Amino acid sequence: MTSAKNRNKLTSNRLKLGWNRFRDWRAHIQQRQRDGRMLPDGDLTAYPEIKCMNCGHSFRGHNCPNCGQAADTKRITACSR
Repeated sequence: MTSAKNRNKLTSNRLKLGWNRFRDWRAHIQQRQRDGRMLPDGDLTAYPEIKCMNCGHSFRGHNCPNCGQAADTKRITACSR
């Protein structure tokens, strides 16, 4: 039979392992977003070159690597109707 101290240590180790896996997954997703590659595994040349409506940066893919703006979002202004 395990003592309460050992159970707490096992629980703590499981939590640390889970947190480390989540942290690594999150860092991977954030890096892909910074690179503008939130795409299915494929070639970026299959996507047309787009000019970001937010910052004007030219890119291929779903997100602007410069500012993070989604490619399908139009510029929002106070005069938009």
